Amino acid sequence: MKCVQCGAEFSGNFCSNCGCPVTQTQSVVQQPVNVPQPVNIQQPMFMNGQMPYSYQQPFAQQKKSFPWWIFAIVAGVLLVALIGVITFFVLSGKDNYDDSESYFQEYGEDEHLDDDTPDIMASQGTLGDYEIEIVSAYSAEDYDMNPSLVVTYQFSNNSDTATSFDIALIATAYQDGFELEETFVFDDNACYTENGEKKIKPGKSIAVQKAYILKNEISSVEIEVTETFSLSDDKVIQTFTFN
Repeated sequence: MKCVQCGAEFSGNFCSNCGCPVTQTQSVVQQPVNVPQPVNIQQPMFMNGQMPYSYQQPFAQQKKSFPWWIFAIVAGVLLVALIGVITFFVLSGKDNYDDSESYFQEYGEDEHLDDDTPDIMASQGTLGDYEIEIVSAYSAEDYDMNPSLVVTYQFSNNSDTATSFDIALIATAYQDGFELEETFVFDDNACYTENGEKKIKPGKSIAVQKAYILKNEISSVEIEVTETFSLSDDKVIQTFTFN
């Protein structure tokens, strides 16, 4: 062994060179190292280059094609359903047409089965408990120098209570399909412009004038009068044209 003090080789309990006791020496003992030997793992024998079934991947699955006959059945069912729907609507339309022909043969084309057809009366007529006549109209200028049309109405109250033109009826003027705005005209011919608010008792009549701002002085103006509180579509109309 080798002395840790002087490095001399010696044997025994003390170093023969420096006398250092053996308890202070260190001996290096080399332990054999077991090196693992490679294990020869036998590979499974393949036949004809194919892996045996037991060595194949357990989760690998082959792709399956969807049976074509299922598509054929679904397409056939849809086709039959489509033909049935078309046949149903064709037969239904024919029945309705036959019913219409029978109706016109029995009643004539000018007859109406519905008795609630609204009455459209020209110039004058009865709307509920009131009688109205669209008497006349003339061109004028309103307070703001706008071209206007002044329309005169004759209003009769046949109800059981006193009422006014403005409460009982609605008078609307249209030009080119658009409603005209009401205005005020102050001239010698506009004598009844304030009578729309005056109440009259049952059995009485009053002249009323309404003025409307014109969009132009070329297109005709249609006056339409309806009852204020009514579910009926009855109306009295009159059309005025400019010369």
